[in-house]
Amino acid sequence: MTYTKQVIQETLRLYPPAWAILREAEEAVDMLGDHFPANSSFLISPYAIHRNEQMFEDAAVFRPERFADGSSQWPRFAYFPFGGGARGCIGSQFALMEAGLILAVLARRFRFVSAPGQGEAQPEPLVSLRIKNGRWMIPQRRS
Repeated sequence: MTYTKQVIQETLRLYPPAWAILREAEEAVDMLGDHFPANSSFLISPYAIHRNEQMFEDAAVFRPERFADGSSQWPRFAYFPFGGGARGCIGSQFALMEAGLILAVLARRFRFVSAPGQGEAQPEPLVSLRIKNGRWMIPQRRS
């Protein structure tokens, strides 16, 4: 289950369900040489941060092994697919457990291959992040 968890974490790094998060500052904030008054709105994008080469080496590459040492190896909020802090997703732990169990059961019995002719997956940022037009997969029974 260790590698299964790493696969899920890496998938969520590249395709976080909360692709953008809106937050408001309760107090005035000085950041990177700019001043923002209280009640300023900020749009934070886990999708962009998770693909930042300064945070993740080979950020565009799917490499589950990067999570072998957990996510504590990066600065706080470098990896936050479900948001974080007091406003983080209340169901994140359940979602991770559920995804792990489903993936483990299915991957044990099947190998999934992308159906031909679909091209590269194109992210579609709606309320949550999805793949535009979905993704058809062909299950191949493992022997």
